[in-house]
Amino acid sequence: MTHAHKCTALVSALLLAACGSTPQPQTGQAQAGLPDTPALNSQAVRTPGPHTGPRGQGQQELRGLWVDGFGPGMKTPAEIDQLVATAKAMNVNVLFAQVGRRGDCYCNNAAMPRTNDPAVPAGFDPLADLLGKAHAQGIQVHAWIITTAIWNSVTPPTDPTHAFNAHGLQATGRDYWLMVKNDGTTRGGSDWLLDPGHPDAAEYIKQMYVFVLPLVTMPLPLELAV
Repeated sequence: MTHAHKCTALVSALLLAACGSTPQPQTGQAQAGLPDTPALNSQAVRTPGPHTGPRGQGQQELRGLWVDGFGPGMKTPAEIDQLVATAKAMNVNVLFAQVGRRGDCYCNNAAMPRTNDPAVPAGFDPLADLLGKAHAQGIQVHAWIITTAIWNSVTPPTDPTHAFNAHGLQATGRDYWLMVKNDGTTRGGSDWLLDPGHPDAAEYIKQMYVFVLPLVTMPLPLELAV
């Protein structure tokens, strides 16, 4: 069954600097001028500090860098070494790393096929390498994945398991997962997009994220950004 929807793009809004109202000082601590001890966040990484300025005691900040998957930055061990070193020098505590572009993954095991990006060395797992090196420096990694845009080239993906090959233009009936606009066209700009109103496509979208979570074997968990 064809699902007619207007193509929409899912935008991940990233807050790169968080500041709030000044908390009330704790009894005895602020008066004595003692530096606070930053609390552990959800990845067990302490926010760089100390926080002894006017923002108050115990306040955490999110200071991040966006790492897209279309340019250099996290495709080789050397790039990741430089990325983490730069983040550390900038006192950044979060990296927002794009691990999924168009139905692929910059990792070796996921619901999506491994990227065929020629810049990634054979067998290399960019996500695993980034997690290990970033966490060792006290830096969180928030992975994000392009959710619905699945392909944008007239040349189909080389991997037969890619969702565009299995559920794209050549598929019929329930196996067809692409969005169809009101005018009957199937592209939003240059992209073909998965239809989240299709129950099978919606389940696949969920698995895109769920399958990334078990990849993290370090004690510091990965967080996902949609």
